[in-house]
Amino acid sequence: MSGARPPPGHGELFLGFAKMGLSGFGGVLAFARQIMVEERKWLDDREFAEMLALGQILPGPNVVNLSVFVGARFRGPSGALASLGGILLPPVCVIALVALVYDAIGSHPLVQSAIGAVAMAAAGLIVAMGAKIVARLPWRWPLALVAAAAFAGVAVFGLKLVWIVLALAPVGVAIAWMQAE
Repeated sequence: MSGARPPPGHGELFLGFAKMGLSGFGGVLAFARQIMVEERKWLDDREFAEMLALGQILPGPNVVNLSVFVGARFRGPSGALASLGGILLPPVCVIALVALVYDAIGSHPLVQSAIGAVAMAAAGLIVAMGAKIVARLPWRWPLALVAAAAFAGVAVFGLKLVWIVLALAPVGVAIAWMQAE
């Protein structure tokens, strides 16, 4: 944990992750970083990036995995459950209500246009969050090449994430290990 701040309690974990979960749908990761690193100072940028990287290679949504890691780190299994409940329960309730409304008006062209606009905003938030993380991490060009190769694999060549992880994770770990010595 960063600083001398006491670890968050179960209620704070639940409410913090509930705030993240209710901050956006499909673009929660940017809000998660803002809340955990900048607002509540539960993690620093490096800790956030490390937990996010682990959450990305495990099955399931990144932020859900992140909630379990953070909750478990501060309060063990019960903290993981509190964080998981916070990230999932409030949005599920909202989505249930939205589904009822969408069922009634979802085919209207204005609604379809609004959904497209929200998707673009969510993509922009993810790019902005990634830029903030990269700007604050120590620059090591060999690891930057691994990151660039991963980006190219997905964005340029359309490779499946599993193949990129299998190919580049050992390379990244080996480089980080050599640089730590």
